[in-house]
Amino acid sequence: MVKMELAKRGRELLGGFGGSVDVRYAHALIFAPAGMEDLPDFEALAHIRSELAKNGACPSVMVDSPAILCGPMGKGNVICISPHPESSEALYGIIRRAAIHLFEK
Repeated sequence: MVKMELAKRGRELLGGFGGSVDVRYAHALIFAPAGMEDLPDFEALAHIRSELAKNGACPSVMVDSPAILCGPMGKGNVICISPHPESSEALYGIIRRAAIHLFEK
């Protein structure tokens, strides 16, 4: 488990809970800007606020990295989620609201 905190825009799109929440993290991605001119920057909707450095992983890489991001892709939009909110009934709404947001565009 890691701590995840929604950014202001994340609370608007994905749910109104404030502060950090525990979320399951299982060998997920750590997002970073691609630095490519033809790929627009993403918007971080949530950040990881704790560390889980195991099996030789570099410590301090996770803290403050994006946990959930969104951005334009091709002719549409994409939302990427690194940890697993679907593993906690209390966070099911994040997945539902993310899907709704994609179809509202």
